[in-house]
Amino acid sequence: MPGTVPTADVYFDYATSDGTAISTGPAADFVAASGTTFIPANSLSTPVSITITGDDVPEDHETFAVTLSNQVCTCGLVTILDPIGIGTIWNDDAIQPGQLLISEFRSNGPGGGLDEFIEIANTTSNPLTVGATDLSAGFSVWASNGSNKLFRIPNGTTIPAKGHYLAANSAYSLANYGGTLAAQQDRAFLADLLPDTGIALFEGDSPSATKLDAAGFTSDVAPYVEGTGLTLIGGPIATQHSWVRRYTYGLNAGLQDEVPQGDGNLDDFALIAVDAGLYGSTNAVLGGPSPENLNAETELNNLQLTMSSPDGSGLFTPGPPKTLEFPRRFTNNTLATFTFLRFKVSTLTTVNNNASGAQADLRPTSSVNLAIGPNTYKGLTLEDAAPGFTYPLVLGILPNGGLNSSLRYPLPLSLTPGSSVDVNLKVEYTSSGKPAFYWLVPEAK
Repeated sequence: MPGTVPTADVYFDYATSDGTAISTGPAADFVAASGTTFIPANSLSTPVSITITGDDVPEDHETFAVTLSNQVCTCGLVTILDPIGIGTIWNDDAIQPGQLLISEFRSNGPGGGLDEFIEIANTTSNPLTVGATDLSAGFSVWASNGSNKLFRIPNGTTIPAKGHYLAANSAYSLANYGGTLAAQQDRAFLADLLPDTGIALFEGDSPSATKLDAAGFTSDVAPYVEGTGLTLIGGPIATQHSWVRRYTYGLNAGLQDEVPQGDGNLDDFALIAVDAGLYGSTNAVLGGPSPENLNAETELNNLQLTMSSPDGSGLFTPGPPKTLEFPRRFTNNTLATFTFLRFKVSTLTTVNNNASGAQADLRPTSSVNLAIGPNTYKGLTLEDAAPGFTYPLVLGILPNGGLNSSLRYPLPLSLTPGSSVDVNLKVEYTSSGKPAFYWLVPEAK
């Protein structure tokens, strides 16, 4: 009733309805409610109480609706301009294992033994705020020798939904990945992470706190390893590389996690390197590190950024080199406006990541604008970072990207709610055989 205060009581009916929060079954989030109440004369509001069902199960923030109807007032006609209100049940439970994961790390690089970083990923659809459960100063990451606290994530730090937190040491060489200082560290290391050393994230400032995640090697023991550990490399790697957490694609797409899946760190992570070299007994997958910090783009799902193919599935060029170009339209289904957009290669059949041995060896690469009818699909740029990052010729062919590479949409960009961009996704490939696989994760901010 904007613009006027009622001179008599206004009666109305109300009723709840489920949204992502539900009111039935053993996992009910709230108690369904309905009834009649009133706004007193000379007032503009009245409370409606809904009972929330509390638990200690980690969940995303969830919503339900309250619908108003059948309004009556002796003061005259009353119109409800917006009859549906949305209530949000905020998750106030402690951060649980699986919600923050070690997503990428290394203990050395082209800059030497201190060219190291650790990336932490928020796997949930809501921001997570750090609050140590042991009343200490924050969460912490420790090395498996038990005496090296590598860094602390201070209490009050909020990691965006599907976002990242990045810590690095003094010789870190990837601060300019994705743009000038775009991958600058959020926190500095306090100690050196030695090669073949496991790491663990704790929900407090010491290893006695609850462990949230770990990434360890065969020489490590709990809590610094989960399941079967990573294969020992035996020393430093001087090229651009990292251990990167694999991505599970499909309906439940997301970072692979040992805790619910039971497959261990060995299957959770892949060693990737720009030269696809042999390190110890491990053949590194062709790919490159792509560290992300608190200010980086965050992952979007296929409901937030919808993909369509208005001009067909793709274009094939027999080469050499052989190429596939995929003209795709992406539509922003969120309420946010995005000014940065890139696509991360999360799954790829490429050098040393080809289980069948007969799949095409794919290399994501920069593309140019592609005109099809009235539509122009914008070219993307394969992101590199100095020093020593540019992909060399591997096996004598195609010096382009690999697993974990990122492809950047050109600036300027203003992708407003409901609007679309047309993109030319391009890969080159070197062999024939069984169908290859290529999965991209859009990231935006």
